[in-house]
Amino acid sequence: MFPGARYPMRILVYSLFVALLADASHAFVPQRLSFQHAGDIGKYSLGAGYQFSYYHLNFFWGYVPESAFNNHYEIFTIKNDFDFFHYNHQNFEATFYGGIGLSHLMADRYNTQRISGAPDDYYRIGNLKGQLYLGGRSKFYKKYSYYMESSINDVWLVNMINNNQTVKIQDHLVLALGIHISTDVFKSNEKAARQD
Repeated sequence: MFPGARYPMRILVYSLFVALLADASHAFVPQRLSFQHAGDIGKYSLGAGYQFSYYHLNFFWGYVPESAFNNHYEIFTIKNDFDFFHYNHQNFEATFYGGIGLSHLMADRYNTQRISGAPDDYYRIGNLKGQLYLGGRSKFYKKYSYYMESSINDVWLVNMINNNQTVKIQDHLVLALGIHISTDVFKSNEKAARQD
């Protein structure tokens, strides 16, 4: 990505979020809002998502703060969850799911082909990163659910396949913790305000 190209992309993504949230017909208003900590999509991530039976589509904006080793950067992620087991007892629900994610890093951190001293085709890693994950989601009340995921990105999967003697999958799994809040919470508050 050439310098400055990330800014029009940010404007485009932010505009999409605003358009979805502000749509007057409510046809595209997300069914849930999410907050996730860690999980290889940013230290702190905010998201919005939709549920279609056993399939969930989620859009996340992640942020990694500046540290002694890196500048701060942003990550945009699309996550696709597929439920494969569901348990329901009274007010408690538990769901196990797997998923595939695709992230776009808004920085040149992984553009190793831009390093002038690197040979051609040497670790040509771009700003797009795939992710496989397994997770569990529990719901104690209808409007709130908590989840935990373990994931690995495609870079480490390829390295593990090519160097299976030295690269072990358990060394590169990452953990995420998060919460989903149903947008019904806001709709019920809006109705209560109208009745008053």
